[in-house]
Amino acid sequence: MAGFARDVPSPPDADAFRDWAWRQPEKCEFIDGKAFMMAGASRLHGLIAGNIMGVLWNALRGRRCGPFQSSLAVRVDSLNEFYPDLVVDCGDARDEATEPLLVVEVLSASTEENDRGRKWAAYRRLRTLRHYMLVAQDQLMVELYTRNDVGWTLQVFETADATVAIDGLDVSLRVAEIYEGVDLAA
Repeated sequence: MAGFARDVPSPPDADAFRDWAWRQPEKCEFIDGKAFMMAGASRLHGLIAGNIMGVLWNALRGRRCGPFQSSLAVRVDSLNEFYPDLVVDCGDARDEATEPLLVVEVLSASTEENDRGRKWAAYRRLRTLRHYMLVAQDQLMVELYTRNDVGWTLQVFETADATVAIDGLDVSLRVAEIYEGVDLAA
């Protein structure tokens, strides 16, 4: 997340935040009751998110649940509203994900701490969320948290030939597809 380029008010709740945020030229998130301007995405970040979006779009075409790339708000509670890099939502609300099943965050130096920390703690409270995926952009690594009957389990994929199975959606992504066109040596 980037620092503030100008003063940002502290809205009292997510409703006030959304009303304020929709009038701003910059995209913002509401984390633990504070508004944060979102950092711009790098070309690499966009490529990885786009690759995942393409696979999910093709796999979910014609189904009730659909993928959205950083354009659909995910409200957790009155103090937390995020715009993840990707969300697969099964709801039908116009401006927010009301039944998110999968949230994907592409990690960067400016977002990793919040993606792994405060945002992940908040996302776990969403009753419909079944999968949380973190994707590194500086190394070949995909982490998939999956909710089961006893809690959350973690799978880590670090080879191009690995397959990330998202059981709740009956979709699989090959790690090679996620990183297609990405030069990690650069």
